[in-house]
Amino acid sequence: MVTLTNQSSSAEVLDGLLKDQENPSSNQNAEYWFGSTTYRGQSFTTGTDTLNIKDYKLYMKYRSGTSNILYCDIYVSSNDKPTGNSLGQASITAISNTSFAWYKFTFSSAIILSASTKYVAVVSSPLSASNAYIMGGDTLESYNNGKTAGSTDSGTTWTVNDGDLIFETYTYIYGISNQPLNTTTLTNQT
Repeated sequence: MVTLTNQSSSAEVLDGLLKDQENPSSNQNAEYWFGSTTYRGQSFTTGTDTLNIKDYKLYMKYRSGTSNILYCDIYVSSNDKPTGNSLGQASITAISNTSFAWYKFTFSSAIILSASTKYVAVVSSPLSASNAYIMGGDTLESYNNGKTAGSTDSGTTWTVNDGDLIFETYTYIYGISNQPLNTTTLTNQT
């Protein structure tokens, strides 16, 4: 990891991607279960620039029962609930780790999100057992730019909860040539 710093702020860079939004694992004080027809969502508000989201990370673990592929979709938010069609989907293979860890969903193409706009990341595993997985959560609402929501009918209806998931969003860093920079270039600069 590299930290970029200027006179007013700093930012973390991981694998050539800039962290945009987060609710760190140090805030975890709750658990949210999902799997089968139970989906979980987390709304987040982009920063002041257009965001090209490439990675979405969640703090989660396996609980019990049949585990299968996990999906992450990005939607426009309407009152902290997903609305419209998915803007993009990423997936990871089933997980079996029963301890909390970070899992990264990488979108095949970066999803362009408008500046200062609220979106919802929805995580599901429809072929897994009911509540096969657990996500780390935060009931103190430490992340001020969104909330968590849940659906028990495969995303048809949603209930917004007081609290947040533990998550991170990552975006490309663009250089002068408007191409993504790589970590090697950044770490070798002195």
